[in-house]
Amino acid sequence: MASPSEKHDWGKQSRKSKSDLPICQTSVLRWTGFLPFGDSSFGIRPRKFISCAVTCLAVALLIGNVAYSTVAVSRMLREVFAADPDQTASDKPRNGSMKSIKGGWLGNLLYYLADLTAAARSFIVLIIILYKRNRWPALKQHTLELVRACFPGDPDSERRLYRKVKWTSRASLIATTIAYLYWTAVSWVENAKAKNYTSVDVEVVFDPIPFSLTLRQHVELDSVFRTLPFILSLQAHLCGVFVVVILSEVLTGLHFEIAQAGMEVSKEKVQRWGIVHVQMLHFVEEVRGMFQLIFFATYMTDFLDVIGSSAFFLSPDLITSDWSYIHYIGTSCIFGVYATVSVVPLIRVHEKSASLPEAVFILAVTLKAKNDKLATPDPSYVLLDKELRRFEKSCRHYPLMFSGLNYVHFTRELLFGTWTLMVSFLVLVNELFK
Repeated sequence: MASPSEKHDWGKQSRKSKSDLPICQTSVLRWTGFLPFGDSSFGIRPRKFISCAVTCLAVALLIGNVAYSTVAVSRMLREVFAADPDQTASDKPRNGSMKSIKGGWLGNLLYYLADLTAAARSFIVLIIILYKRNRWPALKQHTLELVRACFPGDPDSERRLYRKVKWTSRASLIATTIAYLYWTAVSWVENAKAKNYTSVDVEVVFDPIPFSLTLRQHVELDSVFRTLPFILSLQAHLCGVFVVVILSEVLTGLHFEIAQAGMEVSKEKVQRWGIVHVQMLHFVEEVRGMFQLIFFATYMTDFLDVIGSSAFFLSPDLITSDWSYIHYIGTSCIFGVYATVSVVPLIRVHEKSASLPEAVFILAVTLKAKNDKLATPDPSYVLLDKELRRFEKSCRHYPLMFSGLNYVHFTRELLFGTWTLMVSFLVLVNELFK
Protein backbone atom coordinates (compact mmCIF):
# COMPACT_ATOMS: atom_id res chain seq x y z
CA MET A 1 0.00 0.00 0.00
CA ALA A 2 1.46 3.31 -1.04
CA SER A 3 1.62 6.16 1.42
CA PRO A 4 -0.45 9.28 0.64
CA SER A 5 2.71 11.26 -0.09
CA GLU A 6 3.55 9.12 -3.10
CA LYS A 7 2.86 10.47 -6.54
CA HIS A 8 -0.47 9.36 -7.99
CA ASP A 9 -2.03 9.44 -11.42
CA TRP A 10 -5.47 10.91 -11.75
CA GLY A 11 -5.98 10.42 -15.44
CA LYS A 12 -5.65 6.88 -16.77
CA GLN A 13 -9.28 6.42 -17.71
CA SER A 14 -9.76 5.67 -21.40
CA ARG A 15 -13.50 5.30 -21.74
CA LYS A 16 -15.80 8.19 -22.55
CA SER A 17 -17.34 9.76 -19.46
CA LYS A 18 -18.95 12.87 -18.08
CA SER A 19 -17.10 16.14 -18.52
CA ASP A 20 -18.91 18.16 -15.86
CA LEU A 21 -20.34 17.68 -12.40
CA PRO A 22 -24.14 17.70 -11.99
CA ILE A 23 -23.99 20.41 -9.31
CA CYS A 24 -26.36 23.19 -10.35
CA GLN A 25 -24.64 25.68 -8.03
CA THR A 26 -21.68 25.70 -10.42
CA SER A 27 -23.87 27.07 -13.23
CA VAL A 28 -25.08 29.91 -11.00
CA LEU A 29 -21.51 30.77 -10.01
CA ARG A 30 -20.24 30.58 -13.61
CA TRP A 31 -22.86 33.00 -14.92
CA THR A 32 -22.13 35.45 -12.11
CA GLY A 33 -18.37 35.29 -12.71
CA PHE A 34 -17.22 33.43 -9.60
CA LEU A 35 -16.26 30.20 -11.41
CA PRO A 36 -14.65 29.82 -14.85
CA PHE A 37 -16.45 28.35 -17.85
CA GLY A 38 -15.30 24.97 -19.15
CA ASP A 39 -13.28 24.65 -22.35
CA SER A 40 -16.22 23.03 -24.16
CA SER A 41 -18.81 25.63 -23.14
CA PHE A 42 -18.30 27.97 -26.11
CA GLY A 43 -15.79 28.73 -28.83
CA ILE A 44 -12.51 30.29 -27.76
CA ARG A 45 -13.40 33.92 -28.58
CA PRO A 46 -17.00 33.85 -27.25
CA ARG A 47 -15.77 32.12 -24.10
CA LYS A 48 -13.13 34.78 -23.47
CA PHE A 49 -15.64 37.59 -24.01
CA ILE A 50 -18.31 36.03 -21.79
CA SER A 51 -15.75 35.16 -19.11
CA CYS A 52 -14.47 38.74 -19.07
CA ALA A 53 -18.02 40.14 -18.88
CA VAL A 54 -19.18 37.91 -16.02
CA THR A 55 -15.92 38.45 -14.13
CA CYS A 56 -16.54 42.19 -14.31
CA LEU A 57 -20.04 41.49 -12.97
CA ALA A 58 -18.55 39.55 -10.04
CA VAL A 59 -16.09 42.35 -9.24
CA ALA A 60 -18.87 44.96 -9.46
CA LEU A 61 -21.03 42.93 -7.07
CA LEU A 62 -18.15 42.67 -4.60
CA ILE A 63 -17.37 46.40 -4.79
CA GLY A 64 -21.04 47.26 -4.34
CA ASN A 65 -21.32 44.79 -1.48
CA VAL A 66 -18.34 46.34 0.30
CA ALA A 67 -19.58 49.91 -0.19
CA TYR A 68 -23.16 49.18 0.83
CA SER A 69 -22.14 46.97 3.76
CA THR A 70 -19.73 49.64 5.04
CA VAL A 71 -22.55 52.18 5.18
CA ALA A 72 -25.02 49.73 6.75
CA VAL A 73 -22.53 48.31 9.26
CA SER A 74 -21.35 51.76 10.37
CA ARG A 75 -24.97 52.64 11.09
CA MET A 76 -25.50 49.43 13.06
CA LEU A 77 -22.32 49.88 15.08
CA ARG A 78 -23.28 53.45 15.92
CA GLU A 79 -26.57 52.21 17.36
CA VAL A 80 -24.86 49.31 19.13
CA PHE A 81 -22.36 51.42 21.05
CA ALA A 82 -24.64 54.43 21.53
CA ALA A 83 -26.93 52.38 23.76
CA ASP A 84 -27.68 53.61 27.27
CA PRO A 85 -27.45 50.57 29.55
CA ASP A 86 -30.06 52.02 31.92
CA GLN A 87 -32.58 52.76 29.20
CA THR A 88 -35.01 50.32 27.61
CA ALA A 89 -37.08 50.49 24.48
CA SER A 90 -40.15 51.72 26.33
CA ASP A 91 -38.21 54.77 27.56
CA LYS A 92 -37.42 56.08 24.06
CA PRO A 93 -39.65 57.42 21.31
CA ARG A 94 -39.41 55.59 18.00
CA ASN A 95 -38.32 58.39 15.73
CA GLY A 96 -36.47 56.40 13.08
CA SER A 97 -33.56 55.41 15.26
CA MET A 98 -33.45 51.85 16.56
CA LYS A 99 -34.42 51.35 20.15
CA SER A 100 -31.97 50.67 22.93
CA ILE A 101 -32.21 47.19 24.27
CA LYS A 102 -32.01 46.08 27.85
CA GLY A 103 -28.41 45.03 28.41
CA GLY A 104 -26.81 48.06 26.76
CA TRP A 105 -24.32 47.56 23.95
CA LEU A 106 -24.30 43.76 24.42
CA GLY A 107 -28.04 43.55 23.87
CA ASN A 108 -27.84 45.78 20.80
CA LEU A 109 -24.92 43.76 19.46
CA LEU A 110 -26.93 40.54 19.76
CA TYR A 111 -29.84 42.26 18.03
CA TYR A 112 -27.70 43.21 15.03
CA LEU A 113 -25.43 40.16 15.06
CA ALA A 114 -27.25 38.32 12.26
CA ASP A 115 -26.99 41.35 9.95
CA LEU A 116 -23.35 42.00 10.83
CA THR A 117 -22.26 38.40 10.26
CA ALA A 118 -24.30 38.16 7.03
CA ALA A 119 -22.44 41.18 5.65
CA ALA A 120 -19.07 39.70 6.62
CA ARG A 121 -19.93 36.23 5.35
CA SER A 122 -20.98 37.41 1.88
CA PHE A 123 -17.74 39.24 1.22
CA ILE A 124 -15.42 36.63 2.77
CA VAL A 125 -16.91 33.68 0.88
CA LEU A 126 -17.21 35.43 -2.48
CA ILE A 127 -13.72 36.95 -2.40
CA ILE A 128 -12.26 33.52 -1.58
CA ILE A 129 -14.15 31.71 -4.35
CA LEU A 130 -13.21 34.43 -6.85
CA TYR A 131 -9.54 34.32 -5.81
CA LYS A 132 -9.38 30.52 -6.06
CA ARG A 133 -11.67 30.09 -9.07
CA ASN A 134 -8.87 28.75 -11.30
CA ARG A 135 -8.52 25.72 -9.03
CA TRP A 136 -12.04 24.58 -9.87
CA PRO A 137 -11.39 22.91 -13.30
CA ALA A 138 -8.71 20.61 -11.82
CA LEU A 139 -10.85 19.80 -8.78
CA LYS A 140 -13.82 19.04 -11.02
CA GLN A 141 -11.74 16.71 -13.21
CA HIS A 142 -10.29 14.91 -10.21
CA THR A 143 -13.78 14.43 -8.78
CA LEU A 144 -14.92 12.74 -12.00
CA GLU A 145 -11.82 10.53 -12.07
CA LEU A 146 -12.25 9.54 -8.43
CA VAL A 147 -15.80 8.35 -9.16
CA ARG A 148 -14.60 6.37 -12.17
CA ALA A 149 -11.81 4.79 -10.11
CA CYS A 150 -14.28 3.63 -7.46
CA PHE A 151 -16.83 2.27 -9.94
CA PRO A 152 -14.70 0.74 -12.74
CA GLY A 153 -16.86 -0.69 -15.50
CA ASP A 154 -20.05 0.20 -13.60
CA PRO A 155 -21.71 3.15 -15.39
CA ASP A 156 -25.05 2.43 -13.71
CA SER A 157 -23.61 3.20 -10.27
CA GLU A 158 -22.07 6.39 -11.63
CA ARG A 159 -25.39 7.49 -13.10
CA ARG A 160 -27.24 6.79 -9.85
CA LEU A 161 -24.67 8.81 -7.91
CA TYR A 162 -24.78 11.76 -10.30
CA ARG A 163 -28.58 11.68 -10.46
CA LYS A 164 -28.77 11.82 -6.66
CA VAL A 165 -26.34 14.75 -6.52
CA LYS A 166 -28.15 16.55 -9.35
CA TRP A 167 -31.58 16.52 -7.73
CA THR A 168 -30.26 17.18 -4.23
CA SER A 169 -28.28 20.20 -5.44
CA ARG A 170 -31.34 21.58 -7.25
CA ALA A 171 -33.49 21.15 -4.17
CA SER A 172 -30.87 22.84 -1.97
CA LEU A 173 -30.55 25.77 -4.41
CA ILE A 174 -34.30 26.36 -4.30
CA ALA A 175 -34.63 25.78 -0.54
CA THR A 176 -31.74 28.03 0.52
CA THR A 177 -32.82 30.84 -1.82
CA ILE A 178 -36.45 30.76 -0.68
CA ALA A 179 -35.46 30.52 3.00
CA TYR A 180 -33.14 33.51 2.79
CA LEU A 181 -35.64 35.59 0.79
CA TYR A 182 -38.24 34.78 3.45
CA TRP A 183 -35.83 35.87 6.18
CA THR A 184 -35.03 39.10 4.32
CA ALA A 185 -38.69 39.96 3.73
CA VAL A 186 -39.66 39.34 7.35
CA SER A 187 -36.63 41.37 8.50
CA TRP A 188 -37.76 44.34 6.43
CA VAL A 189 -41.33 44.14 7.73
CA GLU A 190 -40.21 43.78 11.35
CA ASN A 191 -37.70 46.62 10.97
CA ALA A 192 -40.28 48.91 9.35
CA LYS A 193 -42.76 48.29 12.17
CA ALA A 194 -40.10 48.87 14.84
CA LYS A 195 -39.15 52.22 13.27
CA ASN A 196 -42.71 53.27 12.37
CA TYR A 197 -42.06 53.49 8.63
CA THR A 198 -45.46 54.13 7.07
CA SER A 199 -44.44 54.69 3.45
CA VAL A 200 -41.82 53.45 1.00
CA ASP A 201 -40.96 57.10 0.31
CA VAL A 202 -39.89 57.85 3.88
CA GLU A 203 -36.29 59.05 4.20
CA VAL A 204 -33.71 56.71 5.74
CA VAL A 205 -30.63 58.47 7.16
CA PHE A 206 -27.41 56.43 7.40
CA ASP A 207 -25.86 58.02 10.48
CA PRO A 208 -22.98 58.68 11.07
CA ILE A 209 -22.39 58.90 7.31
CA PRO A 210 -24.07 61.99 5.78
CA PHE A 211 -26.09 59.88 3.37
CA SER A 212 -29.82 59.26 2.98
CA LEU A 213 -32.17 57.32 0.70
CA THR A 214 -35.86 56.69 0.46
CA LEU A 215 -36.98 53.37 1.86
CA ARG A 216 -37.73 52.13 -1.67
CA GLN A 217 -34.19 52.93 -2.85
CA HIS A 218 -32.81 51.36 0.31
CA VAL A 219 -34.66 48.09 -0.40
CA GLU A 220 -33.54 48.07 -4.04
CA LEU A 221 -29.87 48.59 -3.16
CA ASP A 222 -30.13 46.07 -0.36
CA SER A 223 -31.53 43.46 -2.76
CA VAL A 224 -28.69 43.89 -5.27
CA PHE A 225 -25.70 44.43 -2.99
CA ARG A 226 -26.63 42.46 0.13
CA THR A 227 -29.29 39.85 -0.62
CA LEU A 228 -27.88 38.69 -3.97
CA PRO A 229 -24.26 38.37 -2.73
CA PHE A 230 -25.44 36.44 0.31
CA ILE A 231 -27.42 33.99 -1.84
CA LEU A 232 -24.35 33.56 -4.06
CA SER A 233 -22.22 32.92 -0.98
CA LEU A 234 -24.68 30.20 0.04
CA GLN A 235 -24.29 28.55 -3.36
CA ALA A 236 -20.48 28.84 -3.25
CA HIS A 237 -20.49 27.03 0.08
CA LEU A 238 -22.91 24.38 -1.21
CA CYS A 239 -20.68 23.84 -4.24
CA GLY A 240 -17.93 22.65 -1.90
CA VAL A 241 -20.40 20.67 0.21
CA PHE A 242 -21.65 18.69 -2.80
CA VAL A 243 -18.12 17.85 -3.85
CA VAL A 244 -17.76 16.37 -0.36
CA VAL A 245 -21.10 14.57 -0.81
CA ILE A 246 -19.67 12.85 -3.90
CA LEU A 247 -16.63 11.78 -1.88
CA SER A 248 -18.97 10.45 0.83
CA GLU A 249 -20.86 8.38 -1.75
CA VAL A 250 -17.57 7.04 -3.14
CA LEU A 251 -16.62 5.97 0.38
CA THR A 252 -20.00 4.25 0.73
CA GLY A 253 -19.32 2.39 -2.51
CA LEU A 254 -15.89 1.32 -1.27
CA HIS A 255 -17.41 0.09 2.01
CA PHE A 256 -20.02 -1.91 0.09
CA GLU A 257 -17.41 -3.46 -2.20
CA ILE A 258 -15.26 -4.51 0.76
CA ALA A 259 -18.26 -5.99 2.58
CA GLN A 260 -19.35 -7.95 -0.51
CA ALA A 261 -15.87 -9.14 -1.51
CA GLY A 262 -15.82 -12.43 0.41
CA MET A 263 -13.72 -15.18 -1.17
CA GLU A 264 -13.77 -13.35 -4.51
CA VAL A 265 -11.25 -10.81 -3.28
CA SER A 266 -7.85 -10.82 -4.93
CA LYS A 267 -4.52 -9.15 -4.37
CA GLU A 268 -5.12 -6.94 -7.42
CA LYS A 269 -8.50 -5.80 -6.08
CA VAL A 270 -6.99 -4.87 -2.70
CA GLN A 271 -4.27 -2.92 -4.48
CA ARG A 272 -6.96 -1.05 -6.43
CA TRP A 273 -8.68 -0.20 -3.13
CA GLY A 274 -5.37 1.16 -1.88
CA ILE A 275 -4.98 3.33 -4.98
CA VAL A 276 -8.52 4.67 -4.55
CA HIS A 277 -7.79 5.48 -0.90
CA VAL A 278 -4.64 7.39 -1.84
CA GLN A 279 -6.64 9.31 -4.46
CA MET A 280 -9.18 10.17 -1.75
CA LEU A 281 -6.42 11.54 0.49
CA HIS A 282 -5.09 13.78 -2.27
CA PHE A 283 -8.65 14.75 -3.19
CA VAL A 284 -9.37 15.88 0.38
CA GLU A 285 -6.26 18.07 0.26
CA GLU A 286 -7.49 19.66 -2.97
CA VAL A 287 -10.94 20.34 -1.54
CA ARG A 288 -9.39 21.83 1.58
CA GLY A 289 -7.12 24.01 -0.52
CA MET A 290 -10.11 25.60 -2.24
CA PHE A 291 -12.89 25.44 0.35
CA GLN A 292 -11.49 25.14 3.88
CA LEU A 293 -11.67 28.90 4.54
CA ILE A 294 -15.22 28.92 3.18
CA PHE A 295 -16.22 25.98 5.38
CA PHE A 296 -14.76 27.72 8.43
CA ALA A 297 -16.28 31.15 7.73
CA THR A 298 -19.77 29.84 7.02
CA TYR A 299 -19.80 27.52 10.02
CA MET A 300 -18.78 30.27 12.43
CA THR A 301 -21.06 32.96 11.01
CA ASP A 302 -24.08 30.65 10.94
CA PHE A 303 -23.76 29.88 14.62
CA LEU A 304 -23.22 33.57 15.41
CA ASP A 305 -26.46 34.22 13.53
CA VAL A 306 -28.23 31.68 15.74
CA ILE A 307 -26.82 33.31 18.88
CA GLY A 308 -27.92 36.77 17.74
CA SER A 309 -31.41 35.69 16.76
CA SER A 310 -31.84 33.88 20.07
CA ALA A 311 -31.47 37.22 21.86
CA PHE A 312 -35.23 37.77 21.75
CA PHE A 313 -35.59 35.00 24.35
CA LEU A 314 -33.38 37.02 26.67
CA SER A 315 -34.89 40.51 26.46
CA PRO A 316 -38.59 41.34 26.14
CA ASP A 317 -37.57 44.77 24.82
CA LEU A 318 -36.93 43.17 21.43
CA ILE A 319 -40.55 42.09 20.97
CA THR A 320 -42.36 44.91 19.20
CA SER A 321 -44.99 42.87 17.34
CA ASP A 322 -45.90 39.38 16.17
CA TRP A 323 -43.47 39.96 13.31
CA SER A 324 -40.67 40.01 15.87
CA TYR A 325 -41.49 36.45 16.89
CA ILE A 326 -41.68 35.35 13.25
CA HIS A 327 -38.38 37.07 12.49
CA TYR A 328 -36.33 35.73 15.40
CA ILE A 329 -37.76 32.21 15.38
CA GLY A 330 -37.31 32.03 11.61
CA THR A 331 -33.72 33.27 11.84
CA SER A 332 -32.84 30.74 14.55
CA CYS A 333 -34.38 27.86 12.59
CA ILE A 334 -33.00 28.80 9.17
CA PHE A 335 -29.41 29.42 10.22
CA GLY A 336 -29.43 26.66 12.85
CA VAL A 337 -30.59 24.05 10.35
CA TYR A 338 -28.22 25.32 7.68
CA ALA A 339 -25.22 25.34 10.02
CA THR A 340 -25.99 21.79 11.12
CA VAL A 341 -27.03 20.17 7.83
CA SER A 342 -24.25 21.71 5.74
CA VAL A 343 -21.50 20.12 7.85
CA VAL A 344 -23.09 16.65 7.98
CA PRO A 345 -21.38 15.48 4.71
CA LEU A 346 -17.99 16.57 6.08
CA ILE A 347 -18.62 14.67 9.30
CA ARG A 348 -19.87 11.59 7.42
CA VAL A 349 -16.68 11.45 5.36
CA HIS A 350 -14.61 11.37 8.53
CA GLU A 351 -16.76 8.71 10.18
CA LYS A 352 -16.90 6.47 7.09
CA SER A 353 -13.15 6.81 6.70
CA ALA A 354 -12.59 5.98 10.37
CA SER A 355 -14.65 2.78 9.97
CA LEU A 356 -12.68 1.54 6.94
CA PRO A 357 -9.96 -0.23 9.00
CA GLU A 358 -12.61 -2.22 10.85
CA ALA A 359 -14.24 -3.31 7.57
CA VAL A 360 -10.88 -4.42 6.17
CA PHE A 361 -10.00 -6.21 9.42
CA ILE A 362 -13.30 -8.14 9.36
CA LEU A 363 -12.63 -9.17 5.76
CA ALA A 364 -9.09 -10.33 6.65
CA VAL A 365 -10.35 -12.38 9.62
CA THR A 366 -13.12 -13.94 7.51
CA LEU A 367 -10.66 -14.95 4.79
CA LYS A 368 -8.27 -16.41 7.35
CA ALA A 369 -11.04 -18.49 8.93
CA LYS A 370 -12.15 -19.84 5.56
CA ASN A 371 -8.58 -20.56 4.47
CA ASP A 372 -7.87 -22.45 7.71
CA LYS A 373 -10.84 -24.74 7.01
CA LEU A 374 -9.52 -25.76 3.60
CA ALA A 375 -7.91 -29.18 3.34
CA THR A 376 -5.26 -27.63 1.12
CA PRO A 377 -4.61 -23.97 2.10
CA ASP A 378 -4.52 -21.52 -0.78
CA PRO A 379 -0.84 -20.62 -1.44
CA SER A 380 -1.82 -17.12 -2.62
CA TYR A 381 -3.52 -16.38 0.71
CA VAL A 382 -0.29 -15.23 2.40
CA LEU A 383 0.30 -12.48 -0.16
CA LEU A 384 -3.38 -11.50 -0.05
CA ASP A 385 -3.39 -11.28 3.75
CA LYS A 386 -0.21 -9.18 3.68
CA GLU A 387 -1.83 -6.78 1.21
CA LEU A 388 -4.99 -6.54 3.33
CA ARG A 389 -2.97 -5.78 6.48
CA ARG A 390 -1.07 -3.09 4.62
CA PHE A 391 -4.31 -1.54 3.36
CA GLU A 392 -5.83 -1.65 6.86
CA LYS A 393 -2.77 0.07 8.33
CA SER A 394 -2.90 2.81 5.71
CA CYS A 395 -6.62 3.46 6.36
CA ARG A 396 -6.00 3.58 10.10
CA HIS A 397 -3.03 5.96 9.93
CA TYR A 398 -4.45 8.27 7.25
CA PRO A 399 -8.15 8.98 7.92
CA LEU A 400 -10.00 11.48 5.76
CA MET A 401 -10.85 14.69 7.60
CA PHE A 402 -11.84 18.22 6.65
CA SER A 403 -10.80 21.22 8.70
CA GLY A 404 -10.98 24.98 8.76
CA LEU A 405 -7.66 26.81 9.05
CA ASN A 406 -6.22 23.54 10.44
CA TYR A 407 -7.70 24.42 13.84
CA VAL A 408 -11.37 23.45 13.51
CA HIS A 409 -11.84 19.81 12.52
CA PHE A 410 -15.28 18.86 11.26
CA THR A 411 -16.24 15.91 13.42
CA ARG A 412 -19.29 14.94 15.44
CA GLU A 413 -17.57 16.27 18.57
CA LEU A 414 -17.21 19.72 16.98
CA LEU A 415 -20.92 19.91 16.20
CA PHE A 416 -22.00 18.87 19.69
CA GLY A 417 -19.38 21.10 21.29
CA THR A 418 -20.51 24.15 19.31
CA TRP A 419 -24.16 23.71 20.25
CA THR A 420 -23.21 23.16 23.89
CA LEU A 421 -21.06 26.30 23.89
CA MET A 422 -23.85 28.31 22.28
CA VAL A 423 -26.43 27.21 24.87
CA SER A 424 -23.99 27.95 27.71
CA PHE A 425 -23.31 31.41 26.29
CA LEU A 426 -27.02 32.20 26.03
CA VAL A 427 -27.57 31.09 29.63
CA LEU A 428 -24.74 33.40 30.72
CA VAL A 429 -26.14 36.33 28.74
CA ASN A 430 -29.58 35.70 30.21
CA GLU A 431 -28.12 36.01 33.71
CA LEU A 432 -26.34 39.24 32.76
CA PHE A 433 -29.60 40.71 31.44
CA LYS A 434 -31.51 40.02 34.65
